[in-house]
Amino acid sequence: MPSARVYVLDPATGAIDSEPIPVPAANRRALHMDADGTWWVALGGPGLVARRSPAGDWVTHDEALYAHCVARDASGVWDNGRFTGHPRVLMHVNATPGATTRAELPAATPAGVSPIPHEVRTGPGGRFG
Repeated sequence: MPSARVYVLDPATGAIDSEPIPVPAANRRALHMDADGTWWVALGGPGLVARRSPAGDWVTHDEALYAHCVARDASGVWDNGRFTGHPRVLMHVNATPGATTRAELPAATPAGVSPIPHEVRTGPGGRFG
């Protein structure tokens, strides 16, 4: 997490390579890799989601929250605000044209339980949870 690099393992050889993320103090949290080689990376501290094309070009999407995970759907990625509390916040980054959408979840946390969401997943038909 504290590095500004993505580490890549070649399972056939056991070799590990790394690539820098071009964001100072990137605070890499989570990574999703598309079948075409596109990477989606949650960058917690800077409040960004970054996308790396198969050609190695990076684009960042400002979310103004500490992104904790990424979950791919048909049009982009969802991520959750790790420290948003109430309301809990989900963000969606549309792959084209890169617009972000904010969704607030209703408060449903029992007294004494942490309101911090930990993960988000996508499923068939565009559902997520």
